[in-house]
Amino acid sequence: MPLFDIPIVMPYRLRDERDGALYSVQVNAVASNEASAVAAAQALVRSLAGLKHRGRAIEALPERVKVGAIGRQIEGPYAYVLTHGNLIHHLDFPSRIDSQSGEVMGNAFAGLDPNLLLGVVMDCNPLTYINTSGLASIAAHAKRIQLRLFRVSDPVRRVFQIVGLVQLLRIFPDLRSALDDLGTPQLPIATPVH
Repeated sequence: MPLFDIPIVMPYRLRDERDGALYSVQVNAVASNEASAVAAAQALVRSLAGLKHRGRAIEALPERVKVGAIGRQIEGPYAYVLTHGNLIHHLDFPSRIDSQSGEVMGNAFAGLDPNLLLGVVMDCNPLTYINTSGLASIAAHAKRIQLRLFRVSDPVRRVFQIVGLVQLLRIFPDLRSALDDLGTPQLPIATPVH
């Protein structure tokens, strides 16, 4: 099923605010249809709002959502970038990450300012091939940008295991669990004692 760039504006409010102020976030969602884009946007906005307004109850308002025109087709893996602002954009890459596209991925991740980031979640399901350049791009920036991977296929997971990245990466079965992990304080990865 092809995926498309679908812009969504998702309003939310804080349940404990007396004035009932509304906030909104624009999400450049990647989905196969409008309903899936709204569902992804809702999960992303809940996570973003929860990270921005820690400890406060959030109420997403899907009945007030605005859906833009379906945009270009997305062929490969994509990463949602969550920042302190009111825009969740995505970076997308080819389904085959070779030397050239691996360098592009590395440059895209390097260009993200960790001081502005709340985290990055990357859907690896459309990823069909990755070489050492792509692996190096992910490994070099995973901790700095708080990268969470989700829907990693078995062949790609085996590559991560072979090169020893599976112990360094945070990998999840779906978007929601990757987003939930962004709000969890991280403990340092233990080094095995020999």
